[in-house]
Amino acid sequence: MKRILKVILSSFPIIALLACENSKPSSTSVLASSSNEESIITESKSSEFDSSEEIPSSSIEVIVSSTSSSEPIVKTFTVTWTNYDGTVLKTDTDVLEGSTPVFTGEDPTRENDDTYSYTFTGWTPNIEPVSKDITYTATYSSSELPHYYEVRFLNYDYSVLYETYVLEGEDAVYSGETPTREEDDEFSYEFDGWDEDISNVTHDMTTMAVFKEIAKINWGPIIWS
Repeated sequence: MKRILKVILSSFPIIALLACENSKPSSTSVLASSSNEESIITESKSSEFDSSEEIPSSSIEVIVSSTSSSEPIVKTFTVTWTNYDGTVLKTDTDVLEGSTPVFTGEDPTRENDDTYSYTFTGWTPNIEPVSKDITYTATYSSSELPHYYEVRFLNYDYSVLYETYVLEGEDAVYSGETPTREEDDEFSYEFDGWDEDISNVTHDMTTMAVFKEIAKINWGPIIWS
């Protein structure tokens, strides 16, 4: 009986070794026993880093994102400057967001028409810090032009003697030669003015020369004695 028990006890370290190998692949235990003494020898395998192994890309991305500093995004816009009729005067590109645009060209102009003259006054809409692409249009104030009227001076035979332009409300002034009319068998003629009132002119007008008739003296036949 004692012999059988001794055999069982001597076999127990080997069973324990097998169980340890299955649960811990990184280490190996070697148990040895002898008739005189039992000794346990343990051999450990140290794991070393293999430099040839690749680092997962996800790990690299995490490292880069954690070490790089984020830069603010700079936004720019386009500012277009046009005249009253839509003509493009200037285009400014890459205008920084939040900056106030400035037109750097010469002041826009608008030609006079028959009634008004125009003076540049600014831009519409009101200039503000840039937050989007935008177009500004030139604006003008208008002033009524002085109005002039044409006055034509004609002789008795409708030939043109003189033409001039007169500011509204002013008097017309004749600056040509004094009108004349040839005499006929009955009369001679003397210039006596115009057939229209040429003061305070308020419209285009034509006026004709007026002549005073001067009768000739009929002396009858001359008798010499």
